[in-house]
Amino acid sequence: MSAHYVYYSKPSQAQSDLSIHDADGIPLDHWSSAQFKKLREGDHLWIVTISEGRLFLLGHLAVDQMLNFQQAVKYLGREDLYDATYHAVCEPEHAEHMEVWDIHEQAPALRFESANDRLVFEDDGLLAAQQMQSMRRLTEESVSLLEDIWYSEVDESDEEDVETETDAESGYVMDSELRRQIEQAAVAHVTAALTREGWAVESVEAERCGYDLHCTQGDQERHVEVKGTQADQPAFIITAQELRCADEDDAFELWVVVSALADEPKAHRYTGEELRKRFRLQAVQYRAVLIEAVNDDETDSQ
Repeated sequence: MSAHYVYYSKPSQAQSDLSIHDADGIPLDHWSSAQFKKLREGDHLWIVTISEGRLFLLGHLAVDQMLNFQQAVKYLGREDLYDATYHAVCEPEHAEHMEVWDIHEQAPALRFESANDRLVFEDDGLLAAQQMQSMRRLTEESVSLLEDIWYSEVDESDEEDVETETDAESGYVMDSELRRQIEQAAVAHVTAALTREGWAVESVEAERCGYDLHCTQGDQERHVEVKGTQADQPAFIITAQELRCADEDDAFELWVVVSALADEPKAHRYTGEELRKRFRLQAVQYRAVLIEAVNDDETDSQ
């Protein structure tokens, strides 16, 4: 079973890494540390930092390979790597961009697989960075919490008109537990349908590779992304990674299960090309990155 760890990055280092691996840069495909001795292939790293006492989630790295320094230099083709003992490498198809999520309000719910199983807050509600200096393994519940934050497509604190639009038009459900039930029901429905057709179906949802089900039949493959909705017409949130997979992977298929929690759900199937042709893609959220720092003597109201 794969393990998930929280790894702390100092704010100064975090800023440097964000400038390279943010949405406009290259995806995060590598991290190194002397602490990674316990890491194994298939594990996951969640990169965090603490700034002004608040906890921020910055990145997720699926560990596809564990290499030493020389192996990492050769594999990545880079000479600028930090000369650490252990290097965690993510394959390009799994690599994700870094982002900045303020998770301080969720921090009290985080639990670790250790005697000191939770974060300790100061009297003012802030965190001291010292307690995050060592890599800490997350419980399954805490992994789910971070995944819900990291892979959410709509910020539930958005203004009401944005919430209404995404709920009514995009098929997005604000209730996280209900959303999970819909997703699970949709995957179960599609898995059963493909199994009846003679396909061997393997879930790769945890790998975040751009689709949910890896299906094989002899030498044939199908890479199936599953979407579920309570509506009676296909409407859903789709990530940039899933769209890239739809555009680049000839084996990609999109299955949308409507009325997912009803007695008789119905699945609609689309190729990657049909996805582009038959659906209007509408951005429901943007990430804003400061282009140029404002001078100290300038004000925001002019």
